[in-house]
Amino acid sequence: MRSAAILFRAHGYEHVSVENICAAAGVTGPALYRHFKSKQDILVTVVEEPILVLLQFARATREKYGSSPETLDRLMKNHINHMLDGTGALEIFSREQESLPQEKMSELRRNMVEYVQIWTESIAVTCNVDLETARVLTYALTNAINSLPNYRRTLDKEQVRAILWRMCQTIVQADWPATVEDAAPAGQ
Repeated sequence: MRSAAILFRAHGYEHVSVENICAAAGVTGPALYRHFKSKQDILVTVVEEPILVLLQFARATREKYGSSPETLDRLMKNHINHMLDGTGALEIFSREQESLPQEKMSELRRNMVEYVQIWTESIAVTCNVDLETARVLTYALTNAINSLPNYRRTLDKEQVRAILWRMCQTIVQADWPATVEDAAPAGQ
């Protein structure tokens, strides 16, 4: 699947053929079709597996540590590592949503909502803020991390990892207003 993910990310789903995937993976068409019904089935697997891995990690971490600072630290580190070491599945998902079957899109969105909720609850506890403020912080953190595929690296992975970790820690350790209403400037 890594070969397909690399091709989808570089060229877009519509511009990649099954033949391209087979050539990149070093397999024959019949071998590929033993595992997948179609190119669309390959796309589903490319985007679904990493999302499930993130969600399963988040569930297990919350189960072990609750909605706590330890959970949040582990979520942030795992998300950073996933984006630096992964296949770009979230970028592919964002760009190729219209190519996915509707029932699969609904399932993927439910999984992503649950993942965000685990982050949100952990941020609410860690930062002592309400859920709406925590949700804003969740999207700010995850979207900053998710933007990595657009970064053309002049730094090595470990330097980027260190910068992202520091950014996450700085955001989490900031003195946040307890509610969204408290965050608005006076007179607005």
